[in-house]
Amino acid sequence: MAGPARAVSTLEAEFVRADLDAAAAMLDFAEDESLFGTLEGARRALADADRACADGQERLARLNAADRGRLGPRIANLRGAIDRMQPRFGPSTS
Repeated sequence: MAGPARAVSTLEAEFVRADLDAAAAMLDFAEDESLFGTLEGARRALADADRACADGQERLARLNAADRGRLGPRIANLRGAIDRMQPRFGPSTS
């Protein structure tokens, strides 16, 4: 039977995965907005992706080593994608 600490870690891992999914979706939306919408819409979507990634990074610190090892590289990849997109869109004005 898993103890309370493991249950909390499992829940936190699910939250990190949700943050990753949200960040990835917002990156996709930012790309679509840059092509078919407005530059400001793309900037807002990228800022939302950045916040979701930051939330995931904060939660990652509370996970056990196995979950950190599995989810950490995904966060790093998303962070890299966000950093590469920011120069294309410039800073958000909102």
